[in-house]
Amino acid sequence: TPHPHDVRLDPRGIRIRALRCRRELIRVGGPQTVHAAGLGEELLFRGVVQAGLARLVPNSLALLSASVLFGLAHFATSTYALVAGLMGLYLGGLFLVQGSLLAPVVTHALYDLVALLLVVQRYRASQAGPAPE
Repeated sequence: TPHPHDVRLDPRGIRIRALRCRRELIRVGGPQTVHAAGLGEELLFRGVVQAGLARLVPNSLALLSASVLFGLAHFATSTYALVAGLMGLYLGGLFLVQGSLLAPVVTHALYDLVALLLVVQRYRASQAGPAPE
């Protein structure tokens, strides 16, 4: 049963029930799984870090600082940290413009969903082997 405060990506509540990877079934909770990380990260980086810093320094410095921390928290490679930092700037800007975490949470969840689907697609393609001639 979804929590009453859950953010849904689809008004009908459609969930990705399962994705077939490698021969085993990996269950994915769809919006609950995909937005859980986005919700937690947005609460932390925008709701706590950026908003907290904005009480002490100008909004632009709070936005930049939270974005750098966001990028560093996603340091898988230097390129991905940079991309994540830029995404943090965008999400933080949404937070500033909207005055709410809703837009950054939904945007982050959509980004995570697309990234998950791309990873699954690339994995499947790598397991399929070369196409027959």
